[in-house]
Amino acid sequence: MRFFPPRIATDYPWKDLVEAAFCPSTTMAPQLAEQIAREFRERRLGLHARLAGAALRNPLRLPESLLTESRRILRRNSAEWLQRRAAMLATSELLAKVGIPSAPLKMAALVIHGVTCPERRRAVDIDLLVPDAQISAARTALLAAAYVEDATTPSPHQAQPLRSPNGVCVELHRTIPGVWSRDSAHLTFDAAQHEGLLVQTDWDGRTWSVPTRSLLASHLLVHGIAHHGFGPGTYPPFQMLSDLCDLRESDWRLASPEVGQLCGRTLSEQEIQATDEAVSQLISGDMNDVERGDSPAARLIRHCAASALDPDYASALRLRSVFWRLAEDSPWAALARKTQLDSTSRSNGVHYPRRVLEALAPYCRGLMAEVRLRARRPS
Repeated sequence: MRFFPPRIATDYPWKDLVEAAFCPSTTMAPQLAEQIAREFRERRLGLHARLAGAALRNPLRLPESLLTESRRILRRNSAEWLQRRAAMLATSELLAKVGIPSAPLKMAALVIHGVTCPERRRAVDIDLLVPDAQISAARTALLAAAYVEDATTPSPHQAQPLRSPNGVCVELHRTIPGVWSRDSAHLTFDAAQHEGLLVQTDWDGRTWSVPTRSLLASHLLVHGIAHHGFGPGTYPPFQMLSDLCDLRESDWRLASPEVGQLCGRTLSEQEIQATDEAVSQLISGDMNDVERGDSPAARLIRHCAASALDPDYASALRLRSVFWRLAEDSPWAALARKTQLDSTSRSNGVHYPRRVLEALAPYCRGLMAEVRLRARRPS
């Protein structure tokens, strides 16, 4: 396990909120209403949409103001999904017209599989896996159809993101980084198709190629632990657990041989097993040891909470990322991509040395946070 979260000293009722959000058999007591309203306001755990759905299904009567806010959250998420769904439909149709296949990833794949309700999850973009050899042609076709380049820095696993005419960010993936094909390379569209990891599914009046349950779970695992585990603001850890809870079925476990084969080079067997056990605990409502327990599953759940609630821990995670080679490349390679300048060039009037110092600043803050964390540990 790469995460060693501290015991969380906070008045934020994170344990009660997590239990209410994930355990379907939990009845929300009226006294929990104030705590849920606080998460609606502050959104520190990223569980407001899941809590909103649970509040509306609760058999006990909760304050009307809480129910009204719950409906507002779900309506907003539904409206955002309709916008992203329209962008996904238009993008996939444009690519199909020029003979380029595509496969939706992450939230879109969860929705197409029928395991996630769009109103209970936010998505900020649309991710499509396309054949690597055709990614340039795909961008050309989309740019000709009034898509524009986004300002986001590109990554080795995807092309420069685009903005659809309705304003949605569209990311064209050439690989699923950290998920491995049988020939020990990051998984491409062609490899996924050849290895039977894409299935045909009817949804919204057409047939889609989507990742299998094992591939989708592997992508979510790598995305949440290896890619964003040390920078949880971009993919909140509880969102990963929420997605995996939705994906899980009674006859299918996350800790399966196929998942291990797909992401075992990126994640340890213990990390996969810990996530599987954490999902089981959340679904069953077994939260007794999460605050002080030393089991890998308890540590993972506590990491999810500490990364949102403990500023020192969140800062120290950035420093700790230096000692873990990420699934895609090292932090130093990521730093080089972000600067993207030689020592004499300028970009937007900012000198290269300043760009480097700005990129290194989070690691310096992480070092100071690590010192404070160690001082907090009992001797």
